Amino acid sequence: MLQDMHLHSDFSDGNNSIEDMVRCALELGMKRICFTDHVWETSGWTDKYFKEIQRCQNLFGTSIDVLCGVEAKFLSCKGGIDVNDDLFGKGVRVVAAMHRIPCGNGKFIRASEIKNNLDVSRKFWMETIKGIQNNKHIDCLAHPFSLLGYMGITQQDDDWWGTVSTIIGSLPVSIEYNVKYDNQIVPEWFWETHKNKIMPASDSHSVKEFRIRSSELRSICEKFS
Repeated sequence: MLQDMHLHSDFSDGNNSIEDMVRCALELGMKRICFTDHVWETSGWTDKYFKEIQRCQNLFGTSIDVLCGVEAKFLSCKGGIDVNDDLFGKGVRVVAAMHRIPCGNGKFIRASEIKNNLDVSRKFWMETIKGIQNNKHIDCLAHPFSLLGYMGITQQDDDWWGTVSTIIGSLPVSIEYNVKYDNQIVPEWFWETHKNKIMPASDSHSVKEFRIRSSELRSICEKFS
C-alpha cells in the first residue's frame, strides 16, 4: 500500500493546511496518510486539529484513509513523552521521537553535543529505546536512527545493531523508515528482520517536501509491502 505515516500541517510547524496535504497525497496516489503534528503537554489546539482531520476524512475518505496522530518527544529514558494524558483513548496514533537524548533529571544531550559525550550518549540512547516498554501508549518510534550518525555508528557495528535488533524485536511498537533521513547507516538485514514493523514516512512539513520525497517513499512502500 502506498502510504505516508508521518506528515505535518500548519497546526504545528508545517507550512500547509491539513486539506492541502490531503489533496497533495491524492495527487501522489497515496492510499493512506497519517498526520503527526508536534504536540507538547501544554498544547491547546488538539481538539480543533482532531476535528479538522475528521472533516477531511469525511470529505476524502472514499479515496484515501486519513489518520489522526501526534508526534511527541521523549522526556526521559523510562518512556515518558511530552504529551497530555487526555489524548490517550481517543483513537490518536502516538509517535514518539528522540530529537534530543534524555539523560535524567530533566537534562538532554543535543545533537551538537553528542560527539563530546559519546559514551554517555550511546548509553542513554539505548536506555531510551528500552524504556519504550514502560509506555503502553506509544504506537511508533519516529525516525529511530536519526541521531546515530552523530555517535559514529556505522553499518559495520555488528554488536550495536545486534543489541538494537533484539530490543526492537521485543517492543510492541512499529518503527519508521523515514525517507527524510539518511538510512544508509542501518544494515539491510535489520530492515529485513523487522519489515513487519516498518511504517513508511516522509516527515514532510509542506506540500513541496511531500512531492520531493514521494518517489523514495513509493520505493520503500513497494519494498516492504
